[in-house]
Amino acid sequence: TPAGAIRWIYDQFSYNYSENVGQRCPAIGSDGTIYIAGCGLHAVNPVDGSRKWVTYDPLGAKASPSIGPDGTIYTVFSQDSVVAVNPDGTAKWSNSFTYPWEMSFATPAIDNNSVIYFAAEARYEGTDYSNIYAFSTADGAILWKYPVEGERFVRASPVIDPNGNIIIATKANGMDKLAGVVALSPS
Repeated sequence: TPAGAIRWIYDQFSYNYSENVGQRCPAIGSDGTIYIAGCGLHAVNPVDGSRKWVTYDPLGAKASPSIGPDGTIYTVFSQDSVVAVNPDGTAKWSNSFTYPWEMSFATPAIDNNSVIYFAAEARYEGTDYSNIYAFSTADGAILWKYPVEGERFVRASPVIDPNGNIIIATKANGMDKLAGVVALSPS
């Protein structure tokens, strides 16, 4: 409540011991439904905390969900499965990052042109790298991919400025690979 009293608690995750739900931000739909990434994507009634629906994934959802203007919920399942879920819990589409070892922990950003941006990172054969992906919200097609230079991870969520540019912050990876901020055009 606004006074700090507990109204309800939702703890219906299949794998509570390893969910790391607290590392993800919930998203709230226009009808007030709360969407939480955990052992899949959970839709929670805001009035009493009851479950509306859940889409399970044995490896869990990694990224915090984002909601598009039409109510579609976007997140990442398992390690590399980018998914779009309708407000009723049915699948809209799914796609993957280029490599199966890429993963995303960041909340995706959606622009005004029906494009959704995901930050993905990986460590493969001793090399660290990140990519920024642009997916079509209509069908999940990859529109483009930007390889972040300098073996820097992108764990923070991309944001979109008023001109449509995608702004990302990179994590430092040693003294020779300092943190930075990168601005990308929509193309």
